[in-house]
This record gives sequence, structure tokens and C-alpha cells, in this order.
Amino acid sequence: MINAYRFRGHQHANLDPLGLWQREIVPELDPTYHQLTDEDFQQSFNVGSFAVGKDTMLLDEIYGALKKTYCGSIGAEYMHITSTEEKRWIQQRFESVVGQPAFFDEEKLTFLEELTAAEGLERYLGAKFPGAKRFSLEGGDALSLH
Repeated sequence: MINAYRFRGHQHANLDPLGLWQREIVPELDPTYHQLTDEDFQQSFNVGSFAVGKDTMLLDEIYGALKKTYCGSIGAEYMHITSTEEKRWIQQRFESVVGQPAFFDEEKLTFLEELTAAEGLERYLGAKFPGAKRFSLEGGDALSLH
């Protein structure tokens, strides 16, 4: 079930704050798909590589953590990456904070300053080179860092 959430959880992420989009049901994310019953939710299971800081957890806790991590307001699709080291790096950072990172106020201010500077640069380029083909910051997620 943990791998099912790693592979398909992003398809059930809550990305529509208005609730207009009807997501299709992903059967692999239902515990019954994995032959788990209501009685199993009070059983303790080894979490394997699920990076939550514990070796064993109740299934109820595992299920809740998986839903919060992979089906919250942030979706992560990374299991297509071929490098096991890179996948483990993402898993450790995403799962250890249950998909909800906490930042210090200083870090938040740095993010705001950098986003504001980038937006200013984009606006400047648009004014300086009107009609010229350019790529916006929204395409920045497609950049390769290698």
C-alpha cells in the first residue's frame, strides 16, 4: 500500500480548492484493494522504507500518514525517476515531514524576496522585449539541473 501511494497518490491529491474537479477513484489507494480489513487497522506493521521515523506503526496511522503525505494539497510524482538514490532522497524529505514542511520565518522571507525578484525580472523582460518569444517562470519546473 505504501508503494501504491508513492506511485499513484498524486492522482488523488487535493489540488482543487474550489472542489469543481471530479477526480477519478484510484483503486490501488483503497486498503481493501490490498486485502486489508477494518480489523487490520488496529494491527502493527513494519513500515519498511516509509520515512516517518518509526519502524512499526498501526495500519490506521500508516494510512493516515500516507493520505496526508501524498493526497494533501501538494502532490508528488517521482517514482518514474530511474535513479534509486534520487527517489530515496525525495522520499526521505517528503515523507519525513508528512508532506507538510515547516519553514522558519527567515526562510519564508527569503522565498518571498526571491519570488518577488524573479517576478520583477520577468516583468522587465516583457517590457524591454515586447513580442519576443520568452519562457515564463512557470516553465522553470521543466529545467534540468544536470
